[in-house]
Amino acid sequence: MCRYQNNEMKASEIRGVFTLTKTGFQQIDNLFGGGLPHGKIVECAGSWSVGKSTLAYQIIGAAQKQNKPCLLLDAERAYTPGYGAALGVDNSRLDILRAKTAEEYLDHIFEWIEGDKEKKIKGHRGGLVIIDAIGALLPREEAEKSSESRSIGLQARIIGSFCRKIVPVLDDNDTALLILNHTFIPLGQMGIASSGGKKLEYARAAWLILSGAYGKPVKRSADGLKTLIPMMLEVKKSKILPNMGTKVYLDLVQ
Repeated sequence: MCRYQNNEMKASEIRGVFTLTKTGFQQIDNLFGGGLPHGKIVECAGSWSVGKSTLAYQIIGAAQKQNKPCLLLDAERAYTPGYGAALGVDNSRLDILRAKTAEEYLDHIFEWIEGDKEKKIKGHRGGLVIIDAIGALLPREEAEKSSESRSIGLQARIIGSFCRKIVPVLDDNDTALLILNHTFIPLGQMGIASSGGKKLEYARAAWLILSGAYGKPVKRSADGLKTLIPMMLEVKKSKILPNMGTKVYLDLVQ
């Protein structure tokens, strides 16, 4: 028989302060009271090639400097050690997974966080997990079908189940989850949305939209070796601080 631990408590006993990992961008840290919050799902979405992965790699580098273990799910197969190193990533300390199906990627997150004695996988409490990106996750059922077959809603269903399972795991293991996603305009609707379905929308504690800061000039680093692209990050949803609608500007190394 499966038994679940009852964690009933008084509201006053809930820890009011959660762990924060500095991102290397003061503007982003300020959105959450000092850094990327642990125990939460934070989604960063934007159009293709806007710089989401580049931003994530720089956040990994900053987290490693704070001795936080990091896992990158490279579903887009886009990461290269040279580019990562140029953005501050220590490749010898970064765990990276390249798999075939969404189920393999998502199941590995639980193993990496909690560990698996049978597989001799050590747990990584207090770390950072990055999914790059939701849209690249291929459900096993879809992978086994022909190219002309359709699997309507399959990815959203898998992501929905994952979100329901991962939220308590993140909280219990003091782990941060940063999801990269792509934006699109829903047919016949106003505004923008991102992949993953409604359950992801409910589960994410914060939703950030990354876009170019149009009208602001491109800069060079102090040594003149790096190009700094002005970007804008807008808070579209936040359960961390009451700052929905806030826009911040940052210079992203490209």
